[in-house]
Amino acid sequence: MAIVERRGGVGVNVTLILLLAALLFALRPGMARAGDKELVMFSNPSCIYCQLFNREVRPNYRWSQLGRKAPLKVVNINRHGTGGYPLRRGITVTPTFVMFKRGREVARIPGYPGKKNFYKMVGEILKRVK
Repeated sequence: MAIVERRGGVGVNVTLILLLAALLFALRPGMARAGDKELVMFSNPSCIYCQLFNREVRPNYRWSQLGRKAPLKVVNINRHGTGGYPLRRGITVTPTFVMFKRGREVARIPGYPGKKNFYKMVGEILKRVK
């Protein structure tokens, strides 16, 4: 008895696997959902402050209370420019952190102010941007 019936196309089991993979991708922790806030770090790999942020904050940010409210995405400006994000003005300093709400820029932090100040500034932005 055949479990999968083929009629010139993809088998049912392959289709189910693809649908499940799409669902799991959409539900990954830290992914911004439509209408949510997202924090984007515009980065340059040779930037010492970007490297410092990557060591001090990035490994644990996604698990923090702020990281759950505004997931972080890193865009390498050397490779991807603005990554398709609509910015009010250009990036002149790396890192630059831009908060987006529903795809629109609502605030930015130019430079990395250190771990404590970074969390404080992002917290203040999230209080203002509801």
